Amino acid sequence: MEDIRIGNKKIGERHPTFVIAEMACGHEGKLDLAKKMIKIAADANADAIKFHIESTEDYIVPQHEDYRISKKLQFTKKEWKELFQLAGKNKLLKISMPNDVPSVQIAKENKSDGYYIHSANLSDEPLVKEIAKLRKPIFVGTGASSLKEIEKAIKMIKSFGNKKIILMHGFQAYPTKIGDTHLRFLKWLKEKFNLHVGFADHVDGESELCTIVPLLSVPYEAVVLEKHFTIDRKLKLIDYQSAMNPDEFKKFIKNLRLVEKAPGLYGPHKLSKDELKYRKLVKKSIVAKRDIKKGEKITEGMVAFKRSKPGISPLEADRVIGRITKTNIKKNENIEWRMLK
Repeated sequence: MEDIRIGNKKIGERHPTFVIAEMACGHEGKLDLAKKMIKIAADANADAIKFHIESTEDYIVPQHEDYRISKKLQFTKKEWKELFQLAGKNKLLKISMPNDVPSVQIAKENKSDGYYIHSANLSDEPLVKEIAKLRKPIFVGTGASSLKEIEKAIKMIKSFGNKKIILMHGFQAYPTKIGDTHLRFLKWLKEKFNLHVGFADHVDGESELCTIVPLLSVPYEAVVLEKHFTIDRKLKLIDYQSAMNPDEFKKFIKNLRLVEKAPGLYGPHKLSKDELKYRKLVKKSIVAKRDIKKGEKITEGMVAFKRSKPGISPLEADRVIGRITKTNIKKNENIEWRMLK
């Protein structure tokens, strides 16, 4: 599967897990708070920050329960420009999640490095097409979506010649129950669509599993991790339920960089220096079970398999037994080829 280049980074099995800092609605429409969150993401060494962009009147009907919240979260075009520029100055890639067609233009004007299609928007054909034709990397949310919805969205994106697609598994249930995470679905998605996959984690931020579950997605072939963070969970700002505090988020990414090395290669591999050193220390060799005189024919009862200095492997015992010795061999001494006729 080909790597996907996004900004100055690459997404794929041979590269570090791509971490998206999910600011979501945690800024509550306050510019200064959003700026602080950008700096927190940069300090934690995230690869990118995700911006939710929406025009309330184009996105949601007035009678919907989230209408008032959406109105509260709005930034002006000038403010969005400030946020995009700040992210760039802090060496964060910018991932935009426009929730309506007019919002795509804001992301485009601010040179978004990639786009995110929320799972709720998979069936919004005009929106999906507007994003797809930009030919930028696209993260496709699959949470709580039918196979038909996922297939149709992928087909629409590819119809514009854009194959830079990462399927993002996970959904927000404020917070999501452990039993609803279904990490095995990651491998299924990858095999079904032959596309890179990522995990959008929404485990309860108060739980110890908040850091464990997303790390577990790495061996299930997630090459992207999206993680919520907040200024302070105690403030209970919007979307805090699955969010980590700044220090936790920083530690999480640090641990990820260690854990992502653990799955290693699939199948036989060249032994590392440490493995070779360990092998010399613990592997057994063929040694003399008793003193053996020169000219004796070695029998099964004369040899033993013990930890010793590196020598003839017990796997070669059938080539040693029956041979005549050319020298005396002391008890517990390695039997070497040079000692045998």
